[in-house]
Amino acid sequence: MPIYAWGSNGSGQLGVGHQADLSQPTQSVEIPNASHMIPKAIAAGGNHTLILDTSGCLHFIGSASGVAVETIFQRIKLCSATWDASILYTTSDKVIVLGKGERGELGCGRNIKDTSGSPIEVDISAANLENAAIVQLASSIHHTVAVLSDGNVIGWGNGRKGQLGEPADIIWEPRKISGIGFKVVQAACGQGFTFLVGETKLGQCVVLGHDKFDVKSAAPKFVANWKTVGATWGSVFVLFEDGSLESWGRNDHAQLASPNGSEIAQIALGSEHALAITIDDKLYAWGWGEHGNCGPDTDETGDAKEAKEIKVPTEVSKIQGLAAGCATSWFWT
Repeated sequence: MPIYAWGSNGSGQLGVGHQADLSQPTQSVEIPNASHMIPKAIAAGGNHTLILDTSGCLHFIGSASGVAVETIFQRIKLCSATWDASILYTTSDKVIVLGKGERGELGCGRNIKDTSGSPIEVDISAANLENAAIVQLASSIHHTVAVLSDGNVIGWGNGRKGQLGEPADIIWEPRKISGIGFKVVQAACGQGFTFLVGETKLGQCVVLGHDKFDVKSAAPKFVANWKTVGATWGSVFVLFEDGSLESWGRNDHAQLASPNGSEIAQIALGSEHALAITIDDKLYAWGWGEHGNCGPDTDETGDAKEAKEIKVPTEVSKIQGLAAGCATSWFWT
């Protein structure tokens, strides 16, 4: 299925054959057999992109800290990315990392801060005594959490704001996050915080970490009937089953704007911008769009102060999936 991208592209992370920023969705051409693959997920770091397909193949695009662009990993179930590292979960239930990290992002101990382009397995056994499977990976700039099938959560990386639980510190190796009080189903990571939610029907939730931009104090006590959750660097978003969207946190670039009155089918959250598809198949973007990631219709500061409809290429009949990264935007058909 074709993949389209726009936004920041200084390291070729959009895979469009050049390194110029784009403000219009453009088909990625550097992904092998893209027209025949079915994307499952796209994760983005500061200057690199991971594209995982439903067959378990993972493709790297852009500057991936020594990983060759043409590198393809197979048998991958989940992926996420910090600024300079990639975190992968394999079909054999192993966590592997590639890249760099000065603040525990690799989860391999204090002495390993660069994998030099080769994958390294992360030992999660001490944090996962029940040997539960990982059902979700979520990362922000400097930390990662893994949601387990038994409802527990483990994490590693920069936890100095308490985003990885207490005691707050850099977590060099995976650690179980204690004291949550409910079984976690999904997680979202921002810069300095982690948002955790429980069973959809009850909607138990908690924000771990700092309270900058009131990201903790403005959080609702429950988000019952949530459909999916996400986070930018400074804001939290909850899409509900009825298509409504609730968000709170940083808003200096209109990160909390949304398509007013429209029922939303999907969302994707980038560094400081958001994407949404409505049930009538319209694509919107809002927030910080200096690199074109919110489309061409931004103000003099590069912001989309309200949700702007993104015009998709005429050959696109229906968008199947959305993703957003560090000033990058993606969809596939």
